[in-house]
Formats: sequence, C-alpha cells, structure tokens
Amino acid sequence: MAVLGVVVWWLMQGTSTKDAKMAETSKSIVADQPKVLSPAPRVEQPLTPPVAPKAKTAEPDPVVATPKPADPRAKLDTAIAEYLRAWESEDYYTFYLEQIPPDEVPAGKTMEELAREAADKVVKSFQLEPQFMMDVRAMELAAYHSIQGQTPILSDDGNTATYESHAVTRLDSFSVKITLLKKNGLWYLDGMSNEADAENDPDVDNGVDANVTPDSNPGVH
Repeated sequence: MAVLGVVVWWLMQGTSTKDAKMAETSKSIVADQPKVLSPAPRVEQPLTPPVAPKAKTAEPDPVVATPKPADPRAKLDTAIAEYLRAWESEDYYTFYLEQIPPDEVPAGKTMEELAREAADKVVKSFQLEPQFMMDVRAMELAAYHSIQGQTPILSDDGNTATYESHAVTRLDSFSVKITLLKKNGLWYLDGMSNEADAENDPDVDNGVDANVTPDSNPGVH
C-alpha cells in the first residue's frame, strides 16, 4: 500500500510536471505569435462643399461707332423739309446756321455769330412789326410747302436747282422761283424771286425776307 501510494504520488507529480511544461510551452507559443494590431479607428473627414464653377465674365461688347446722321442738306427733298422744320418751329438760328455757306462768312466773323445776328433781326422784326412778319412767315412756309415733291429744273452742271412755286396765303396767291445752290455736296437756299423782280433787275436775288437777311448772304431769308 505504501508502494502504491508512492507510485500514485509519483504519477501525480509526473502529471503535474507534464501539465506545467505544457502550460509553459503553450505560453511560449502564444508569445511567439506576431501581435495582430487592431485597425486604427476611422476618422471621418469633414465634407468639403463642392466648389461652384466660376462664372464666366461676360466680355464687353465691342465699341461700335454711332453712325453720324446724314446731313439733311445732302439731298434736295430733305433740305426743303429741314427749311420747313426750322421755320415752323421758329428755330431761326438753326435756319441761318444751315443756310450760310462757309465760303460766304466774312473775315473776322464766325458762322455762329452771323447766324445769331440774323436770327436776332428776325425776332426783333417780329416784335416791331408782328403782322407784317407773320405774313412774311406765312409766305415762306406756303412757298416751301408748294415745292415739296416737285422735280426742279437743274443746271447743266447739276449744282443749281430751280423750283416754280405757286402758293396761296390769306393775302393773295403768288408765284415765285426758289433757287438752291449746291456747294461741297450740300444744298443752300440761294433766293426767292418773282418775275417782277427779274424784270426790274435781272441780277437781283431778292428774298421775301430781305430786311432780315445777313449782308454777306442776301439770298438767304
């Protein structure tokens, strides 16, 4: 029995030692295994708002030169229409400014000064003799209206246009010749005359409004 107990004890010791060695071996194996690192926590990146496409800057429109309006005096029909507009609106300064050819402006004067003097004379005449000037103005307008759309008689060189005007006013019916001269491509009034004027003086260029015509341009009125 004693021997049996020793054998059992020995076996028990052997088993314990064997278990201990196995445990140590197990620990060694576990220690030798490479460590598996846990993945780092994922950090959410802040969302970047989408960048709006850059607006295309509109290119400035190319500068287009404004065409200069045609001078109404370049054609006979528009020239006569412009004379009517000036007289009907009582724009006497513009009327004379457009009817004084540059080559007839005397030395020491400007076209503007000459036109202003003539226009002032017309205004003064209306103040001094209103009825007479109203009748003169009525004759001017009636004469210009009567030649609108009319085909004039042109000189051989095409630089003189003569119209036969037959008009009626409150005073009387009358017939006059209206002459325009072309200079540097523009038409200017040269005068208004009737047959009696021509018989008395063939060289006369008498205007209906002769009293208020600048001396340098007696045919304009």
